[in-house]
Amino acid sequence: MNIRIMKFLVSIVFILYLFVLCLLLFFDIYFVGRPNRSYMSLIEYVQLGTINLIPFQTLKFYFMGGHLNQHTMIIQLVGNFVLFMPFSLFLPILFAKCRDIKFFIKLLLLINVAVEIMQVLLRVGSFDIDTIILNSGGSILVYILFIKWGPKLCKNLNLQHKDK
Repeated sequence: MNIRIMKFLVSIVFILYLFVLCLLLFFDIYFVGRPNRSYMSLIEYVQLGTINLIPFQTLKFYFMGGHLNQHTMIIQLVGNFVLFMPFSLFLPILFAKCRDIKFFIKLLLLINVAVEIMQVLLRVGSFDIDTIILNSGGSILVYILFIKWGPKLCKNLNLQHKDK
């Protein structure tokens, strides 16, 4: 398949992924019944404890028997670990600069922090350093695996750009 067509198709899938990601992160489509706190001032919202800057505090809470049920805990942990993994595949394919792991990690952290800030500003979630750790950890793991096995996969699928 032509490399341009492949990049176009990957771009379309990436845009769809971003759309679904925005729905999950900023709209109440999964967590039905999440309290509507849009009427609160930002200060009131932050005073609810919506900001966690202490690494692993939320994770400790989950594993030390916090008030969340086990199903919710698993959804939170696995969901946060998996949610940003597609960035590891899409960004290096679509943007050559993202093939540099240092640049990729910086961009990934920037995206994560921006999402966490937006969730607080929109009053639809919290700013939690543990979410950033889980999102980034999953993405970096997939990125490393993709870098290691990606070229073999591309060669097997005949996706490598051929010099003419």
